[in-house]
Amino acid sequence: MKLDNVPAQVMDTVERELLEGEDLLWVGQPNPVSAAIGPTLLRDLSPLLIMGGFFFVFFTIMAREIPWDEFPSQFMLLPLGVVMLTSLWPILSRFLSATRSVYAITDRRALIIDGNNVKSYGPDDIEFIERKMRGQDSGDILFANEISTHYNSSNHRSRVTTRPIGFLGVENVREVEAVMLRTFRDMDDNFDKRKRHLDEGEAIYEDDGYKTSSQRASYNK
Repeated sequence: MKLDNVPAQVMDTVERELLEGEDLLWVGQPNPVSAAIGPTLLRDLSPLLIMGGFFFVFFTIMAREIPWDEFPSQFMLLPLGVVMLTSLWPILSRFLSATRSVYAITDRRALIIDGNNVKSYGPDDIEFIERKMRGQDSGDILFANEISTHYNSSNHRSRVTTRPIGFLGVENVREVEAVMLRTFRDMDDNFDKRKRHLDEGEAIYEDDGYKTSSQRASYNK
């Protein structure tokens, strides 16, 4: 892929992270709005939607008993504000992160540079490669999951959540996916075996091109 149109400042940011002999294959930056939507928008907004439905039913019933001008507004606004903040924070966090993020693919790894934080994902870290389209040719390239375990006050595990990791809100998403597949396929000695285990209807990739019948290609390790 051509790197000529990448801003000099972005190139400098990536080149500072390159190892000796490491070749840069692709550099990109996320669209903040598209990245904010992300792959988990519905999950992020579900508490707000559920609470909104609850309040709608509750206040519809209460309005029959108490006039609106006598109803304590803080009773409604406080819990709704807490739910809104909890639901919207992940979306706002992705937006803010996207304004300072740079993505890169080299011949050895995938890089996510978020300000002073740099995360590298080598062949052993790439769990799958999944493309999620958003618009004509933009979207997300996901390739790993971050698992978080939450504990309650008694130090007992209460729930486990997963967060998809990847390049969010990138342009030319099909080309980026093709670069990822070619790069990490060539580094994987067991690719042919894994390819035979792709789920039915999965993608087929060729050396000099890109073909797909789905938007997901999983590596079954």
